[in-house]
Amino acid sequence: MKVTTPEEMRKIDQAVIEGLGIPGCVLMELAGKGCVDALLEEYGDVEGEKVVVVCGLGNNGGDGFVVARRLRSLGADVEIVLLGEEERIKGDARIYFEVAKKLNIPFTTPESIDDASIVVDAIFGTGFRGKPEGIFEEVIKRINESDAFVLAVDIPSGVSGRTGEVEGEAVRADLTATMGLPKRGLLLFPGREYAGRIYVVDIAIPSQVLENAEVSLYMTEAEDVKSMLPERPAWGHKGTFGKVLCICGSRGFTGAASLTSMSALVAGCGLSYLVIPASLNPVLEEKLTEVITIPAPEEDGVLSEEAYGLIKEWIEKCDVVAIGPGLSTRETTGRLVERIVSEMEKPCVIDADGLNLLRGKSEILKGKKNIIITPHPGEFSRLTGKSIQELQRDRVESAREFAIESGINVLFKGAPTIIASHDGRCYLNPTGNSGLGSGGTGDVLTGLIAGFMAQGVPPFESGVVSAYIHGRAGDLAKEELTEYSLTASDVLSCVPLVLKELKGEG
Repeated sequence: MKVTTPEEMRKIDQAVIEGLGIPGCVLMELAGKGCVDALLEEYGDVEGEKVVVVCGLGNNGGDGFVVARRLRSLGADVEIVLLGEEERIKGDARIYFEVAKKLNIPFTTPESIDDASIVVDAIFGTGFRGKPEGIFEEVIKRINESDAFVLAVDIPSGVSGRTGEVEGEAVRADLTATMGLPKRGLLLFPGREYAGRIYVVDIAIPSQVLENAEVSLYMTEAEDVKSMLPERPAWGHKGTFGKVLCICGSRGFTGAASLTSMSALVAGCGLSYLVIPASLNPVLEEKLTEVITIPAPEEDGVLSEEAYGLIKEWIEKCDVVAIGPGLSTRETTGRLVERIVSEMEKPCVIDADGLNLLRGKSEILKGKKNIIITPHPGEFSRLTGKSIQELQRDRVESAREFAIESGINVLFKGAPTIIASHDGRCYLNPTGNSGLGSGGTGDVLTGLIAGFMAQGVPPFESGVVSAYIHGRAGDLAKEELTEYSLTASDVLSCVPLVLKELKGEG
């Protein structure tokens, strides 16, 4: 599904109004109708309910005037609070303002919000930037302090439509009815917390306009994942489905190695090999039945630079490499990782300590289009030299810019996870919950990506598929265990259930 910035949505509106000649007031009427439909679906019957529609002076306020008129026709007791001088209302919004006046819908003061059953927020639209001040700040506070059900028109006022940032006060909505396509600011935190349930309103934008619209972000849907999943031919064998080489683990972190290598198998690869410090081999041979372990030279429980020759031989035998989980950040391991990454040409996923060991050395990655990195904010900060706050301020552009500049693929873990391609494509993952914020879940994700890559799915698409499946597995685990108690092993055990859903066998 396409996700728009305010600027991208504005171009879509222009294509409809100027390109096709459909009047803007028609879109405004449909927007207002869609908001009312969303409210009825979520809230129920509004007859006799006191509704206060708070309108700004722009097109968002114009949508609000339409909502007020339509709710009144359904028997609601409607009042309008206008924030600003009516002389400043222009264009299509002016048309519906005049209609509301002619129908004698009462215009009232902000105090009426206090005992309203429903408040409609039509103050600011998606183009708002900065911090609400003066009467706007006061009214937003009043809305948030009320006990009313709050419907936001297009986006909660005070939330950035581009980044989801909230600089001051912002409306906390129970329901947001957004027009045409979802907006970035509704899907990125903290804006996502303010939006409540998101309802996408069909304002009859012709399909050809939507199809031709250029957007910089997509939200992953189940159908996208289904189309990217690898085929499983009936005649297939271990070699058909690829070989993954996992370079993971150190003393105290055998769990990371276990989860990564097993996840690759659960994703469907034919063979999963695990390179580990030799002293850990007895533990992992006991722990892992289906994974083939490769004991390698070490120094005090971590892989050493001397392991390179052995690892190089196995890289040549395998199709995909997964490197990083549980490796440690020892200097000897760092030299090993640098050498592997700089000299290797095989598709590769790099996570965790694999990224930490490349701190300040991201030039090693440049131009390696068959690599996907999977940093969380801290790892991304160490790799790029940027602060976590700077990276988090615009997660989409942080991931995209680094992917394009470095010529690699980036899966920026977090809420929500962003997957960016070296060619500029970008997806937002909608699945997952806070239960995934526990040790080992990232190792499961790394293994899934490697497993799908081994079956021929390109790195970027493997990131999109794996993030969706991983998050959905977390959601299924949450249903049984709550987000407090689910573990990485629970997530891994639910991956087959997600694949069953996607294949239509659930």
